[in-house]
Amino acid sequence: MHAGTLEPDDQVTSVQPGRFPHPFEVFLPAGAAGNPVDSIVLPHQIRTISAGRLRQRYGHLNDTTLRREVAEKILGHLGFSDLREVEEEP
Repeated sequence: MHAGTLEPDDQVTSVQPGRFPHPFEVFLPAGAAGNPVDSIVLPHQIRTISAGRLRQRYGHLNDTTLRREVAEKILGHLGFSDLREVEEEP
């Protein structure tokens, strides 16, 4: 996901009945990013792909609270749970 833009290979799944997001996932209500149904962002399943594989955009996540939550979950998954640690000198 780049600057809040959902690409076809971003890991988002629709919410199944009785399915609630895990602490490392983010609930994305229908329409929040062009998604037709309630969905769950799966930041722990991101992967790098070639820009040439991108054919279309699915939507754009404008809600800054949701964007921040997705970013925090991605950073946490990568081991950067507190960015203040990055700013400190070793």
